[in-house]
Amino acid sequence: MITIEDIAVELGRTTPEAESIEAKQWESWIKRAMAAIEARATSLGVPLGSIDPDALDEVVIYAVVRRISRPPDAAVQVSESVGVDDASWRTDRRYSTGVGDVWISDDWWSRLGLSGGDPGWSGSIGYGGGL
Repeated sequence: MITIEDIAVELGRTTPEAESIEAKQWESWIKRAMAAIEARATSLGVPLGSIDPDALDEVVIYAVVRRISRPPDAAVQVSESVGVDDASWRTDRRYSTGVGDVWISDDWWSRLGLSGGDPGWSGSIGYGGGL
């Protein structure tokens, strides 16, 4: 089971005080990541106990660290420039990459052996309408 100490080590930070709001957030995000993994395993008919425990811990840590490092409103800007003969144009788009919760990438689902089925908790890029 992943602890807030494991998360702190990964981040290179001091572990937050046990009753602090930060510690409670981290504990909540650890539980959410585990719940998402368990739900996906169940929907695919994969016993949670059959998943490599090292891979499971690694994915939970990655998901929580990503959540801590990328707040829900984080966004990435994608620019596209096109030129034809004497004309050119540029398009800028912003996509939200913080989806407001812990998020497990397609690569991490694969690492767990859970890449099939409903990708409801995965994706390569978040969608942020109106940004």
